[in-house]
Amino acid sequence: MRRTIAGQYRLSETLFSRNFRVPSAETAHAPRCDSPQAKEKILLANRALIEPYRPCRISNCNYISGLRNASFSSKCAFPRTPKLFHILSAQRGRRRRAARAKKSRDVLNFLAGWEPNAFGNKSPAIVKDQLLTGRKDLHASMLSEGALSEEEEWHLEYAYAIAASPQPRCREFVNIYDLVLYGLLRGFERADSPWIFRGQFNERFELVPSLFRRERRSDLLRSEGAAMFDLAARLLCSLDVGQPYEVPFALHEDIVAAWSVEGQGKLKAIRQQVDSPLVDSLSDFQQDAVIQHYLGGTPYLDFTKSICVAAFFATYSYDPAPSKGVVYVVSPNDLQEQLKSGKIVCIELPPAFDRPHRQKAVFVLTAWPELLCERSLFDIWTFHHTEVGLPFECVEYGVTSSLLLPDLSRRSTLSP
Repeated sequence: MRRTIAGQYRLSETLFSRNFRVPSAETAHAPRCDSPQAKEKILLANRALIEPYRPCRISNCNYISGLRNASFSSKCAFPRTPKLFHILSAQRGRRRRAARAKKSRDVLNFLAGWEPNAFGNKSPAIVKDQLLTGRKDLHASMLSEGALSEEEEWHLEYAYAIAASPQPRCREFVNIYDLVLYGLLRGFERADSPWIFRGQFNERFELVPSLFRRERRSDLLRSEGAAMFDLAARLLCSLDVGQPYEVPFALHEDIVAAWSVEGQGKLKAIRQQVDSPLVDSLSDFQQDAVIQHYLGGTPYLDFTKSICVAAFFATYSYDPAPSKGVVYVVSPNDLQEQLKSGKIVCIELPPAFDRPHRQKAVFVLTAWPELLCERSLFDIWTFHHTEVGLPFECVEYGVTSSLLLPDLSRRSTLSP
């Protein structure tokens, strides 16, 4: 009879117990027999059945070996946390995270499309804005007067419970929807928020501009030590002059030479989709911004003012999902103060190029891209990927693949 994985686990636990008892008839699916010969036959048959999950001791460590020809030691005690148990626990953990992600997604969609009643002298829009930024006093007043339904109260309490947790610089969320709810309740999505964000599909990816991610271009980056030495030298020169140091954006010569060649080739591809006079009317930096958003591979790193947009790019990819994604959070003032190597700028482009506008994009201009790899500059929010949030989308906040990634080829007539 074919045995299930769970049945094999229970059987192996019985076989490798301290007394090494022969399993019962119900466990072994064999008739009970008290003779030593019959017991040995049952034991050998069941050992062959569970051989792929057999425990062994190698170098004072417990392993579950799938190699039948491995040499096992005589001391063979079933480990406390076998590999099979880890697999089953991981599956249960994924199911729990998926269920939690569905619930958080429903809460986010409800709050995003929610239209509360006016309260006191506050309009519905003001009431919603204040409740979704953690105004507990307003929430308590509305509860005391019965201005919130049970459904509204439950969804708000769910979001408040997520936002009530401490705010360390490095946080880990169960899913992307919990991360967004936390950001909304903390006021990171407000129009006057001073924060910028960058979402990345894999938490292990460094903050490196796309031009340098290729193997043949990675040598253009200097070491962090050389970049810091260059920065310190310029700061000392500014002290000699007696003027405050303002870093002019200027990449070093090797990067400029490499980008001038690649940039011209990418502009030709843009001109095939858009009127050439429109592209030629843009400044050099505007042309680079168009390349960054429609083709990629530039020496610049782009962020966004919207945490929802960052959540979309942190979950949008055609590659298999890793275990965790990440959203980097930083204040432009803090970044400029700590990095002292550039500035944060918004890009103004003609309506024909509306990707940067829809993505609320900003660019970090720095003469030392190497220093952006320093993770201590940012608040780092990691989250577990789930099938529910691949990719993250919320129509009410204008975050869908069709809205954020419009294609240039769909436009027939473009004018500046």
